[in-house]
Amino acid sequence: MSEAANTDAESWSRLWRHPGLSRAAACFDGHFPGAPLTPGAVLLAHAGRLLRAEGAPILEVARMKFLAPLAPECPFEIEAQGQGIAAELTWRSDTEILAKAKLRLAAPLKAAAAV
Repeated sequence: MSEAANTDAESWSRLWRHPGLSRAAACFDGHFPGAPLTPGAVLLAHAGRLLRAEGAPILEVARMKFLAPLAPECPFEIEAQGQGIAAELTWRSDTEILAKAKLRLAAPLKAAAAV
């Protein structure tokens, strides 16, 4: 992470769970007929909404790699870890890694409060 060397930046992490996208969702139209897959842009947009809701919209996607497909109605989770405005996200379904990304955010997330 580009800000990892900045020892003043606070480390943070989040884990979000999603029950899966409905087979009827518009994103599956034509992607791909007979064997629908969740578009990578939809995975990134979902993470973007979650980050924006916490006051840290995505400024830049430095790198994103798609590693496995995600079928409709398949639950998934997004794990985010970062320091300052540098973030690493991992999308998983069960134990399979679907995608990984390195991002730069508009603002740092706050460390999650202890529960």
